[in-house]
Amino acid sequence: MKKFLFLTLGFALVQAWFTQAWAQEPNMSQYTHTPFLTNPGMIGVMDQASIIANHRNQSVDAGQTYATSTISAYYPISIGNHRLGLGASFLSDRVADFMGTNGGMLGTAYSVQLSRKHELSLGAQAGFFNRKLNAAFSFTTDSQFQNGGFNADAPTGEIFVEQSRNFTTLTTGLFWQMKDEQGRQLAFAGGSIFNFNQPNVGFDEESKLPVSMKATAGLRVFQGDRLSVVPNVRWLSTADAQMINTGSWFRYDLSQSIEYPQQLSLGAWYNSNKAGVFALEYEKSSYLIGISYDIPMLSDLSTMQQGGIFEVALSLKIGNKRPKQVRATTPVETSPVTLAPAKEVVPEPEVPARVEKPTKVERLQGNQLSNEAPALAVQKRELQLAESDRVELKKTVSFELSYATLTPDSRAFLDDIADIFKRNETLKIQLVGHTCSIGTERDNEKLSVERAEVVKQYLQSKGIAAERILVKGAGEQQPIVSNSTEEGRIQNRRVEFQIIDQP
Repeated sequence: MKKFLFLTLGFALVQAWFTQAWAQEPNMSQYTHTPFLTNPGMIGVMDQASIIANHRNQSVDAGQTYATSTISAYYPISIGNHRLGLGASFLSDRVADFMGTNGGMLGTAYSVQLSRKHELSLGAQAGFFNRKLNAAFSFTTDSQFQNGGFNADAPTGEIFVEQSRNFTTLTTGLFWQMKDEQGRQLAFAGGSIFNFNQPNVGFDEESKLPVSMKATAGLRVFQGDRLSVVPNVRWLSTADAQMINTGSWFRYDLSQSIEYPQQLSLGAWYNSNKAGVFALEYEKSSYLIGISYDIPMLSDLSTMQQGGIFEVALSLKIGNKRPKQVRATTPVETSPVTLAPAKEVVPEPEVPARVEKPTKVERLQGNQLSNEAPALAVQKRELQLAESDRVELKKTVSFELSYATLTPDSRAFLDDIADIFKRNETLKIQLVGHTCSIGTERDNEKLSVERAEVVKQYLQSKGIAAERILVKGAGEQQPIVSNSTEEGRIQNRRVEFQIIDQP
């Protein structure tokens, strides 16, 4: 009986500290990596296919543990200037040796590009779970004490022993984010309603899973060359309990390379239920590793929990960001480089300084004198380009809607352009950025310059001098095909190479 009472007390204390346990649903400290437990609307803003595994483990007295594990997969599909996100997740939640909950969730979200920087996503998910008591777990109850003694063979008198229950959950959420010119998240906010169908999760007919609400928000308040600071907050509310986490991420770019980004992040938060949370993340373009540790600040909980709570998140990113678009018409294969007529830019000749014209000029031609004035001649330096190089320079770098970010294929193409520069030391190029007609004219003009600048920065990172590359933005004013179709708009989102004819 003591063991049973201890576990009951322990479970109640843990439930009070987390605000929610599997009488509701689990929560992760690294909530940005768990859309299915935070906000299904987050699925719609994920622009890269990925697989994410999470594990949270907490030890309590008497060697017991509370553990939650999830593994999730996400796949985004771009449809015009919108995005459809698909996701699936498996969850296993174990309360010591006493009770376990296993199940899966399917989610989807539809994201609308409100403008070049703003995106709004509406998501929904459904989950199916089985909650079961462990028949092998032994405990005693008052019903087993009979006639002044203990009878282990007597029934426990508990109606929930050795039972299981299946239940379904329904959840919806809305998520908004804002990105900067480089496609990095600048601000976000979202809210969700979990378990609005209130399923019965108990082993009687009266224990319903309560409706819970969750909200998250964050804003990047500082952005330096390498360091950025992103304060954020999470609010949870269920039944009569509430919890607020507030703190900040401190992110440092280990590499400023466009091709091989690396970022190290340190996070610290305070939990209104008297707990501190510290996290460390290392992220590259292909994977992420994150760990966190929750430290209880109440002596009672600290003793009961045998220290803090450890959590780990592993994310594997698959393929390129912003995947190939799905179109309503017959699909056509596109690549990051498309053909467009090359143009030569001839700079205006410099006006020579005015000099007094001589009244008589003598020069020697053979053995005779001449009074003819000499002609002013400009010697033109010939640029000898191989025909194959000219063909490459007629191609353009393509971009996804509203972005000025290079894809891996675009970088590979620009590597070839950098080689052309190195083989032709007198070559100078003007980069002209273009957009499609979606968006305001002012935003598109700015975006076109940003796209040309991104190409210039990449070529500079390959050793090409900045003075050999000029930048210009044409906005949406110079389409090469009609913007009336998505295929046409894809071709118009580009950066062209224009050879500068040098005197």
